Order: sequence, then C-alpha cells, then structure tokens
Amino acid sequence: MEGNLIVELQTFLTVYGPWLASGLLLLFVSIIFLEGTSSANSRDLPQVRRRHRGPKIYPIVGSHLEITRNLDQLYDWLTSYHRADPTNTVRLKRALSTSYVISTSNPQNVQHILKTNFANYPKGETMLEGLRPLLGEGIFNADGEGWKSQRKVASYEFSTKSVRDFIIELVHAETYNRLLPLLAKVHAEGSVVDIQDLLMRFGFDNICLLGFGVDMGCLDSSLPEIEFAYAFDEATRLTFQRVLLPSFLYPFLSFLAFFGIGNTSKLDKLVKVVDRFAQSVIKKRRKELKLKRDNEKSQVSEQELASKFARGDSDLLSRFIQYDEDAGHGSSKDAAAAMSDKYLRDIIVSFVLAGRDTSSVALTWFFWLLAQHPEVEKKIVEEISSIRRGRKESSQEAEGYTYDELREMHYVQAAITESMRIYPPVPTDSKTALADDYLPDGTFARQGDRISFNIYAMGRQESLWGEDCLEFKPERFLQDGKFVQESPFKYPVFQAGPRICLGKEMAYTQMKYVVAAILSSPYRFQPLPKASPRAELSITLKMKDGLMSTVRRIEGM
Repeated sequence: MEGNLIVELQTFLTVYGPWLASGLLLLFVSIIFLEGTSSANSRDLPQVRRRHRGPKIYPIVGSHLEITRNLDQLYDWLTSYHRADPTNTVRLKRALSTSYVISTSNPQNVQHILKTNFANYPKGETMLEGLRPLLGEGIFNADGEGWKSQRKVASYEFSTKSVRDFIIELVHAETYNRLLPLLAKVHAEGSVVDIQDLLMRFGFDNICLLGFGVDMGCLDSSLPEIEFAYAFDEATRLTFQRVLLPSFLYPFLSFLAFFGIGNTSKLDKLVKVVDRFAQSVIKKRRKELKLKRDNEKSQVSEQELASKFARGDSDLLSRFIQYDEDAGHGSSKDAAAAMSDKYLRDIIVSFVLAGRDTSSVALTWFFWLLAQHPEVEKKIVEEISSIRRGRKESSQEAEGYTYDELREMHYVQAAITESMRIYPPVPTDSKTALADDYLPDGTFARQGDRISFNIYAMGRQESLWGEDCLEFKPERFLQDGKFVQESPFKYPVFQAGPRICLGKEMAYTQMKYVVAAILSSPYRFQPLPKASPRAELSITLKMKDGLMSTVRRIEGM
C-alpha cells in the first residue's frame, strides 16, 4: 500500500513537478482557505437531481490522485466511467478548487452546451488565461465580441473558391514533390521512419504556406529541425501542462518566470521565438502587399508581379490584411484599427495550431488502422481506381486529384471519418458555466464549473454505435454507397453549433488527397510489430513515441 502511494506521488510530481515546485509555498498557504471555502460552498449547493459514477474525490487534491494513477491510460480510464454511468456523465474535482469538472459523453448534453444554451457556456477566463501565452486573443482562445469578429472574417475567407483551389495546389505540391519521393527513399534504403513525424512535418509545411505564405521545408529529404517548428511544438506541449494547473498559480508562476525559474520561463522563451517569426512574416507581407498595390497603380504587367510574389496573395495572412484594408478604406475605422500586428499574429498562430496537428494526428491513426485492415485498403484502392478510370483516356495517368474527384471518394471519406470516431484528433474539449444550469440528463452545473464533452468516450459508447463500437467499420458512414454524416452532437469531432470548425472541409480535402495519393502509388506504410500504440497526454491525440514503420513497395504499380 505504502509502495503504491509512493509510486503515485512520483508520477504526480513527474507531470506537475516542474510547474508546482516553484509554487509550493503558495500552494500550502492556499490549502486552508480553499478547503474552508469549499466546505462552506457545498452547503449552498441546490439539490442535485442525480449522482454520477466516477473516480473518488478526496479533500484538497480532488480527483488528482485517481487521475495520476491512470495517466498512462487516462482516456480509456475515463471512458470506462462514462460507459458505466446511466447518462454517460462523470463528475470530477480539480485539486485546490471549489468547482467541479463535469465530463459528459451524452449527445443531449453536448447539444445543450454547444448550441441550445451556447451563451451560458463560453471557454471561460480560466481556459483563456491558460492558453493566452501561446494563442493570445486568437479565434480559438476568444469569447464574446472578439470571437464573433474573427469568426466573421475567417468564415468569409474559408468559403471562397480561391482558398479551396489554393489548398489543392499546396497539398499536391507537398505530396508529389516531397512526401512520395521521401517514401521512395525510405524504401530504397530499407530504413525505418516515424509516420507521425512525417505527417506532422507535412501538415506544418502545408499550414504555414496556407497561413503565412511561407515554405518551412520541414519535409525536405534531410528532415531538418526548424527552429520555429520546434518552438511551436514545445510551446504547445507546455501550454497543455499549464492549463492542467490551478489558475490561481498563474500570477505566481509568472513572477518566478521573471527570474528565469520554472516551466513558465521556458514557455515564455519559446513563445518569443514564435512571435519573432510571426512578426517578421507579417511585416514582410504588409510591405509586399503595399508594393503590389503601388505596382498595380503603375500598371505593372502581371508577369513582373508574379516574379515578386511566387505564391501570389492567396495565404490567409494576406487575405486578412487585405480584408482589413478594404474595410478601413470604407466608412469603418474600427475595422482597420482592429487588425494590428498582434491581432494578425494571434489569429494565424491559432490556425497553425488547429490545422497542423489535427489532420496529421488523424492520418497517423488512420494509416495504423489501415495496416490492420487490408480489406478496407482494398476497397479504397478500388474506389480511387474507378475514379481514375472515369477520366478522359489522356489524363488517366495524370498525377493528383481535382476537388470534384475528391468529392466522389465516398468510401475514403467514410474510412477517415470512422478512424476519427475511434481516435478523434482532439479527444476532449470544455466550456465554463457562466450561471447555474441543469443539463438535459439532470446534472446540475454550478456557475464556474468546467463542462467537458469527451469525444474519445463518445466514439466508444455502445449506446451510440452498437456492440461493435470498437471495430473499424467505414460502412457506418455509408448509405447506398454515399457518405452520410452523423449528427455533430453524436460525432463532435469538428465541434458543433456556432463554433463548428471552419476548417472541416479543408481538413477532409487534405486528408483525402494524401490517402488517395499514397494508395494510388506503389508505396505502403508497414508499421513495426508491437503492442497497440498509446495516446500521449496532450491537446491532440498524438501517438506516444510515434509510429515507427518501414515502407514496402507493391510490384506492378
């Protein structure tokens, strides 16, 4: 018993130690106050309509002892509680906190917090403050009017045909100029490669070209280490650790960071690298766009302009700047003032975070599942081959795929969607209750409680997907051979309601393109034999230790 407790405490300190060690004095001073406050507040709670199964909640440390016991299998451990509860809702408590975390995998509850009572469930200041060092006030870290204004601009830009065409162009170039030649090289050398690392590099190159108009070259054949990419990775990891801490520690940790102490200090240094890169690109892009406008006024030829702008002005940063200037040239001075360099930095960094990790993580799990299910791969290849045969004879062997061809890949989309059901790129998300409320299943949510919807657990729920919910079956999303999407409240992989993901179609376009390109090539990933990969504790469902693989070649292709 004593030995187990020591192991649990060691695990706890491994995860939280670098952050909490520096704040230990403040932590103990706060214990007496918070525990007393918690006891007093508990007497004021209204009658809870129903109680939920869940991990034991201890005084002071809340659910954290139980959580640290199960860190290596956290998502599956929580899922077991969700499946055991009659309404699939679990109540947890953070250490040194008077509020609860309500984790639900009930579609009715999800619809309530994401749509029906949307106004009562913003991200909340605690979450915003935790993410602010990296994301600033960007669209994924904003509430209220700040979120609405960014959403309006982003929604307009993502809906344009030119952005869609630009995405196809970027993915085509990265796939055929870098990814496939790299697979050929790995096969020829007989070497081993981390699929997750390749796809993360692929995603980073693509999203930086789309977001900034800058080619990072992460997927060059030498697989170089890029300072901005490394800083972004590490900053994301430390940011996730930060949001797990009690928010009252943030000011004290920032104070210690001033003296170079603790992980907050490391995070600050990494964010400075991100900021320097972003600001240099913004400054350069503003200058280029001004030159372009001046040249247009001077009626410079299109060919001369093309030599100055290899990628034109199709990237999101250029679009936001132009949108801002167009608005500012009209009657609204506020619109022009809003898009400062800091504003642009925040919104673009947010899109890089969302667009890079999610698709790459989803594809990693997809290719691992595909290696276990050759029958699914066969059906995908048949669908792709059928589409290519439908082309004019002169273009049947042409590289790449058009947007219309990608739309016809119903089985491919069903397979990717099924993969994300079992392994969602973002396993959980949460909001904060602004006011007391009852969820549809009768759970009482008190003002200040975190309401988490567990996407990972939802995909493993027999009540939603049947007894075979753990099986990989793309046919779940097909009807008469056509892809059919489930309710976003049953399948909230791309969020739902007013905050539904703007990049959903972009993500599907990229993923379907990569899958089609690889499976119409002679190369296949062959993951090394090992036990089922485990998920890393992070913002996204990365594979812990990656997915090591060889590359085999199919003769005759």
